[in-house]
Formats: sequence, structure tokens, C-alpha cells
Amino acid sequence: MKLGIQLRVTDLTTAQSYFERLGFHIHAQMEDTVCLMADGWVLWLTIEAKKRTGFVYALMDGQSGPFQDPDGVKFFPVDHFPEEGTQVSICGNFAGLSLEVMDLKESLRFYEALGFLPDSGGVEKGWISMKTDSGPDLALMSAGACPHIFHNPSVSYFKGKENMKIIERLRKTGVKLDEELTIFSPDHIVDNVVLVAPGPMCFFIFSD
Repeated sequence: MKLGIQLRVTDLTTAQSYFERLGFHIHAQMEDTVCLMADGWVLWLTIEAKKRTGFVYALMDGQSGPFQDPDGVKFFPVDHFPEEGTQVSICGNFAGLSLEVMDLKESLRFYEALGFLPDSGGVEKGWISMKTDSGPDLALMSAGACPHIFHNPSVSYFKGKENMKIIERLRKTGVKLDEELTIFSPDHIVDNVVLVAPGPMCFFIFSD
């Protein structure tokens, strides 16, 4: 199943500006919804009253309407899932979508039923990375395993070779670095950051 993210925001202009500063490009714009893309994934921003933050999927993927995962993350169908294009953000190496889950075994079964296959990690490690042949990878993280803020769903930019330069570029955009992490650094320097985008949704900008 090919997934994108939908964010229910309160101010469409402010949210759009946030993502554009990160290098996202507009694919389509309507009165109450904007579709943006970068790094091989698709994002919908909406102020439509009845819509909610969650995943979006193409109707052709075998489901017939909205549903949710064991942790209440919602899935919404879209009639047309755009091609991602070649736009590149300033966030680094896109690693996929991320979820924090209460029961890793139960979530694993749920996402396997949607066509995701385990690729690395494991229940005993507290995290599982899953792949699909039609969209971004998905990381399932056991609740409490990550020493930083986490909103569902979120995105990971992982193993950036120039993470310090990426962090400096982010600072220059004026986007707030909501959490500056030193816990992973032997020298106790800020080498990993978390951005909390409107929605809310986290960007994990991590070097390892």
C-alpha cells in the first residue's frame, strides 16, 4: 500500500509556508487543501472541518473507505495519488514514515496485512522497519523507546552524512528546532534535531 500523510491544520497559509521553507513544492492547490511533495513522499494540508491528521492511500489499494490502525492512526482514501516527482527538501536523507505504537506485535500484523514486509529490527529490539514495493518505508517504534518527542504519524530523515550542515541550513530558514538532541553524541553536541510541523507531525533529522 502506498501511503502519504494528511495534516489537519488551523491555518493553511502558515502551514504551507512552513513546508515550503523546508523545500517542499506545491503539486495542487484547492480552496481548503494543498498537496505538496518532496523526497519521494506526498503531503496533504487541509483546513476542511471534517478531515483529520493521518495517512492517505489510493482507493485502488483494495480498501473502500476510512479505517484506523490499532493505535488509532487514521487512513483516508484519495481518488488520485500523484507521482512524487523529483523535488528535494533541505532535510537530508529521507528514510520513511514513522509511528510510535503500543503493541509492536499487533501493529506488525496489521501492517503486514496492508502489504508491508519486515526489513530490519524486530519485536525484541523495540522497533521494526517495514518495506512496500509501492511507496515509502514505514518504521514502527515501541512506545517509550525513543528519547524525544513523537507525534503520529511522523517522518524520518536518517543517516544524513552532513547532518551538522543540514541543521545549520534549517536554522537559517527560521523554522524552529523544537528539540535539539545531544544524547546520541559522544561529544554532547547537538547532532540530531526534531521539528514539530503543523498538524502536528515530527521531522526526525538524525545522523544515525
